[in-house]
This record gives sequence, structure tokens and C-alpha cells, in this order.
Amino acid sequence: MSRHGIFHASAGDAHETNATPHKAVTIAAIISFIPAAILSLKGAGDFDIYGWVGTVATLGFITTYIIVSVAAPVYLKRRGELKATHIVTATISIGILGLAILGNLYPVPPAPYNWLPYLFFALLLGGIAWVVVIHKFHPHVIDEIHRETSFNSARFSTESEG
Repeated sequence: MSRHGIFHASAGDAHETNATPHKAVTIAAIISFIPAAILSLKGAGDFDIYGWVGTVATLGFITTYIIVSVAAPVYLKRRGELKATHIVTATISIGILGLAILGNLYPVPPAPYNWLPYLFFALLLGGIAWVVVIHKFHPHVIDEIHRETSFNSARFSTESEG
């Protein structure tokens, strides 16, 4: 994302020897540490912090899996490779993942777990808003990302067929 201007360009620098995104990993680690540090300073216990932060992170993973389960059949259809089994698998996956999210909402869990899904939803909306702003004010970034992902998709599908 740094290569495309979504984050500062230096966050995309790769380590000279290891070719890893060490700056981006460090920034992500610091951002991840901040909520736990604040909760700890406020007197929350380690297991509570782990549960709260873990719940929000898990909702992120579940949402990502739902998006992939929707996107995979769309992608396969565009490639002309979609089969009924793909649709069935995606539908079952979305249903099961949806149940996992529903289980965080009903029956209503005790506080603070009852408001964590809403915190996650607010964070998700913030991320969506960021993408909308980038799309509106820097449309070339989205075009570049599309070109790059299309190039990689074509490159890897050609390599796997050969």
C-alpha cells in the first residue's frame, strides 16, 4: 500500500539483506501494541486484554474470510472456471462465518464483549471511508492497484498452466 501512496512511501521499504518490509512490520506492531498498553495502564488484566483485542481481531479475520468467499466465485466466473461446487462451498462458508459473527451479537454477551462487534464495525467503516477518500481524491492509486493485481493474476495463472 505504501508503493501506491496509501501510506508513507518509506513504510514500503524492504530490508537490504532480508528483503522484508521491516518498517511496515514495526509500524503495525506499534499500532497493535497501543490498545493493549492503554488497557493495561487502565488496570485491565492480561487475559481480559487478550480476550477483548482478540475478539476484535477475530471479527476482522471472519469478515475477511466472508469477503474472500464472495469474491472467489466472482473471480472464477470472470475466468470462466466457475462450477456449482464452488458456489455451494462459498455459500456454506458464508453461512458458517455469518453464524460466528451472529454468535458475537446474540445472545447478547456481557460487557464489554457486547460492544466489541460495534467497535469492530466502526473500525471497518473507518477503513472503508479511507478507501473512499483515496478513490475520490487519488483515483490513479486504485487504477494502479487494479493493474498490478491483474498483472499478477495473469502471471501466476500462466505459470501454473505451463
